[in-house]
This record gives sequence, C-alpha cells and structure tokens, in this order.
Amino acid sequence: MQEITKMIKAAKAGGKVAKKLFGESLKVTTKESLNDFRTKADTGSETAILEILKKEFPDFGIYSEEIGYLRKESEYDFVVDPLDGSYNFVIGIPDFSISIALRKNKEVIAAVVYLPILNYVYHAEKGKGAFLNNKKISVNKENDIKKSTVVYAFDYKFSINSANKIESKIWKAGVNRMINNWSPAASCCLLASGKIEAVIFSKISLHDFCAGKLIVKEANALVTDFEGKKEENDENNKFIASNGLIHQKLLNIFKKDN
Repeated sequence: MQEITKMIKAAKAGGKVAKKLFGESLKVTTKESLNDFRTKADTGSETAILEILKKEFPDFGIYSEEIGYLRKESEYDFVVDPLDGSYNFVIGIPDFSISIALRKNKEVIAAVVYLPILNYVYHAEKGKGAFLNNKKISVNKENDIKKSTVVYAFDYKFSINSANKIESKIWKAGVNRMINNWSPAASCCLLASGKIEAVIFSKISLHDFCAGKLIVKEANALVTDFEGKKEENDENNKFIASNGLIHQKLLNIFKKDN
C-alpha cells in the first residue's frame, strides 16, 4: 500500500515541528476545558501533516483534532491527531505522539503512530501485521495479572467519580501497575510491542485511539467492548485491548455485581 509511506512522511513532518518546539515555553489556548488545550506545536504539526495529506490525497476527507472535518465526496478519509499528549508536551515530558489513521467507509485500513523523541514509527495495514521501524511486533504472553501493567485512560468529559471507581477496581483485580501516560496512541503502541499487557479506554476521542486500535489488532491483541463482545466498530470509544491472556480478569471489573 503506497498510502502508508505517504502517511509516515506526513507523521514525520508533524513530528519534526513538535520536536523543534519541545522544551520551549509556549502559549496555551484552552478549548473545551482547562484540561483540553492547544499550543502552536499542535497547530504547527497539524499544518505540516495536512499539507502533505492534501497534496498526496486531494480527494480524501480529513478529520483532524484542531480544524475538525474537511469533508470530501470520497469513501476514504484520514483521522489525525497532530499531537497526542499535549499536556505532557507542555510540561516537558517527552511522551507524546503523532497519529494518523486511514479509513475506508469508516473502517480503519492503515495506521501510523510516530513518537518523535524516540524516532519510533509504528505502522499497520489491515491484515498485514503491525511494525515498529519496519520490524514486526506482537503483544506479549504474560498471563499473570499480578505481573501485568495496564493503562487506563478516559476523556476529559468523563465523570471523575466513574473513573475513580474503575481505577479502584483495576487495582483490586491485582495488577502490578496501572498507568495513564495521557497519550492513548502511544499507550496502544506499548501494548502492541509487548511492553504492557492491556489498555482500557473510557469514551476517549476518535482521534486519540483510531490509529492505535488498528495497530494493537494487527499485533494480535484481543479487543472487545466492556461486556466482552468482539470489537466490530472501529469508532467504539469504550473498549479493552489486551494480550488476551489477562482479558477475562479485566472484563470481570465491569460486571454489574462487581
């Protein structure tokens, strides 16, 4: 698929902008809440990405975090997060990513997540596996929940009380570590490359997980909704993805009587 090469080019262009601005004191513009904001790194990365995507794919639609939807009469569109992990970026934590997904009739068929500080390029095409810097990757085979690391992330609009209850249940399930690195795309890549055992997402935004979800699926992760039903909707924003071996124990967290 020629598209993936051009998507990587676009992601790297955005990453170059972000990396250049990383560590600077940037003006922060609040969006819908104090926890949801943008900087010139977000908009600069987006401009660089969209310049390439528009040139290479003039007939494709684009949905990007900062500008919204640029609709076209096409069955194809891109979902772009020009800087996933903006909060980390602003406070100087080098854990952020650039995320681009290509969809056909809302089904994700290709994905790229780029971590510019590490120069890690994760990519996947539907049915062809997942890769880190062109080396095939897969989830790990850890089956002990007590040795497992789980990422739990939720949207800014999600109820804090509900999030706290879920976090408490995750700890009670006996996990070794529960983390939230505030970059869902990067979290997915940790799972896909075997570094952690699961991610749990509660109502996060499409641009946060769209590319990452395909990458974990192609890295042999099990992806279901909170009831254990196999993932069939690429837009579902409440899901568990794991190495499959600790999945049932995580599903038990969401049982009504738990």
